[in-house]
Amino acid sequence: MTQPERKWLAKALQDLLLPKLEGAGFTRLPLSGPDASSAEIRAAFPFGRLRRARGDGFDQVEIQLDKRGSPAFRLNMGVIPRQGIAHPVAHVEPEQAWVQYLPRYCELYQRAWTRTWFKLSRWPGASPSEADYRALVERAAALLPEIESAFDETKALPFASHLRRVRA
Repeated sequence: MTQPERKWLAKALQDLLLPKLEGAGFTRLPLSGPDASSAEIRAAFPFGRLRRARGDGFDQVEIQLDKRGSPAFRLNMGVIPRQGIAHPVAHVEPEQAWVQYLPRYCELYQRAWTRTWFKLSRWPGASPSEADYRALVERAAALLPEIESAFDETKALPFASHLRRVRA
């Protein structure tokens, strides 16, 4: 991803997706500790974690950018228990937990059946614009009902869902 493209994608996520999630009750939990020190984690998760309290824990959404710089992103979602996670290496406090540490979580893709991240489709040689990235993020932001369904495992996934349920 060229520098302008990365800035355009980050700005679109900041302007369009984060406000939708915040409007649904999520608050941003910035990276801290070892995560904040890791260049790889900062590149992949520049917005940290987004959390919403629930009775037995926290609904968590992570906006994951391609760490290699490709103009693509996906969302990871799961319910983090209030007591944290018993990870095989050590106990993980809820503030440091990533949804991939859970035995069950969801990922939101442009196309779930092929695990295609949200990315621009364009003709070879065509130059993307800031408006193209805004349109891409708007398509993802419109999937808030599917994001909400990720937190209720008793619900069937919507038809033609963009969600993929992962079981470790």
